[in-house]
Amino acid sequence: MNPFDCYKLFLSLKNHFTKSNYDYFKYCGKSNASLAAFNKRKDKYFFERLSRKKTEDEIKNYFVANFVECDDPQTIWIGEIIKSGDSVYENWSRKIQSLRYMFKTETEVFIQKETFNEFFFCDNSLSPHNNFIESVFFNCRNNIN
Repeated sequence: MNPFDCYKLFLSLKNHFTKSNYDYFKYCGKSNASLAAFNKRKDKYFFERLSRKKTEDEIKNYFVANFVECDDPQTIWIGEIIKSGDSVYENWSRKIQSLRYMFKTETEVFIQKETFNEFFFCDNSLSPHNNFIESVFFNCRNNIN
């Protein structure tokens, strides 16, 4: 990935997080950035360093982490990302990597047979459904209502 592509990725992700009419996935990350505008930027060396240091997926995750972690993506300044972006990205990466472990440990309570039946009472005689999963959702819906 070259520095200009890194800059375009930044713009498209910023638009995704700040503009309601722009969807990164719908437009495949396209943005109307010109090379001339990029060359006039004082922070173009940040994009050059980032493009040499990280892969395309890492750069995408880097920008996503910084947009997600800030209070208002509309007001985020590239200087903030330059200053604290690495630490924000490292913390975000740790959270993402620990999601699987956290999910596993928090759901182990439900996996035990006795506990599962306590949370999801399933009596097939009450349900018109033959499938176990459908019975669970049917009974849960009835217990909620």
